[in-house]
Amino acid sequence: MWFIAGGLNVKEVDGLDFCVKRPDGGNYIAFAHVDVKPDWDISDAEPNIYWACGEMWRDNISADRWWKSWQVDHNWTARRSGWIDNLDSDYDKLYYFLKDELPETDVNAESYARLLSKGYLIKENGEYKCNLILCDSLKKWWDYIPKIPSDALPDAKEHIAEVTKAELINQPEHMHPLIKYINQCMAGSTHTRIMKILLDMGVLKLPTEKQAKGLCTVMFMGE
Repeated sequence: MWFIAGGLNVKEVDGLDFCVKRPDGGNYIAFAHVDVKPDWDISDAEPNIYWACGEMWRDNISADRWWKSWQVDHNWTARRSGWIDNLDSDYDKLYYFLKDELPETDVNAESYARLLSKGYLIKENGEYKCNLILCDSLKKWWDYIPKIPSDALPDAKEHIAEVTKAELINQPEHMHPLIKYINQCMAGSTHTRIMKILLDMGVLKLPTEKQAKGLCTVMFMGE
């Protein structure tokens, strides 16, 4: 569902127009937030259950291994550290575990402890169980994801326009093009709302405490 919702993004503006070219070769847009408390009482306000971080891809493609991973954090994942704690080394450890090349010895004790604390492995009745989605082919995954029907795009554009209209209020004129560029992906950010609807309908069910740490994490073991 998360991948399907991404098809609602309408990319009509090139982001490179807003990026700063850095000496390391990267292109970045700098963001800053002003921590201003509202002038009204928010003590009874409900928490934002619809927040989500961006999609985080990791990979290690070398002569002796091939894997890619995809992960997002949101209200139901029991993860709050985002990209800071989404480490390539964790997936390396998991790769070797899945290949039966990570024996449970004193040398690898820290590796197992790390995978258990991250929730990528669960140990039950003395047996280890992988706690994320595994796919043996990245291509197979993308072929499986259905395409967004063309008649959904007008609604997506309308949603983007409404969000942009609200966010442009009180913003300086020179920031408007950047805000419009960023909001091209706003329709694709409805995924957590769709998840909440499916939870309320009973189509989805809440994960257990153990399952939550590995939620919305996919590891691909082949091209």
